[in-house]
Amino acid sequence: MLSRFLVIVIPLLWTTIGASEAASVRLSLGGPRKVEATIEDKGQDVIIAIRMIGVSCFDAATNNELSREKAKAFALDALARHLGIKNALTVKGMTITEAHRQKNIYFLTVNIPKGGVTKAIPTHQDKKPTDKQTEKPDLGNMRGLFTVKEDYTDTVRSLSYVILADLPPKVADTKHDEVFFKSVADLEEIGEKGFSSLRKEIRTEKLLLQIEVEELLEVVDSEETGFLNRLKQHVDEFKASVKKE
Repeated sequence: MLSRFLVIVIPLLWTTIGASEAASVRLSLGGPRKVEATIEDKGQDVIIAIRMIGVSCFDAATNNELSREKAKAFALDALARHLGIKNALTVKGMTITEAHRQKNIYFLTVNIPKGGVTKAIPTHQDKKPTDKQTEKPDLGNMRGLFTVKEDYTDTVRSLSYVILADLPPKVADTKHDEVFFKSVADLEEIGEKGFSSLRKEIRTEKLLLQIEVEELLEVVDSEETGFLNRLKQHVDEFKASVKKE
């Protein structure tokens, strides 16, 4: 039985962020990515700026995508911490207003409507299993990602999602076949290079214990197997749709 979050839609009681004389509040979340957050109250909205060490193990596009997902989650974590909320936050209407990288530092600014913020209360209701390689990693549950091992675990499990987000549509069109198979082959190559790079970085990470290295490498192997299986499943479904035509 898998647990899930039941979202209780209760408006949060907002007060002016920080002391009345302060325009913004700065929080140091720390962790291996040395996360710094600035929270500003803008009336109906909250502006959160994140500064952190970005992901740098992969190609530029993948690094930026993974860094963006981590930074968005850290933004929710910073807001939850500031509001004194222990459970994860769920938000609607969050928009990215700025995202860029300067060398190894990643910057992200998000706008969150206050009316779209709710608390998530964990329950133990049954949940149908989903394909973890295509399920988007949960945002707002980053509080455990403040050790090197936990950050790597999150990176490994997010890698498949980021790459598989670009899977080509399963369109039963003969003219589309060549493009489809090339796209899948390109994603497979990106994935293999990504998982290989991650293994190398994990093996040389000085802040990991040997047992942690071994455990993480097992996670990488498992995630790569799932990634390749998901690609194969996508191809098989495409071939089946072509036969039906």
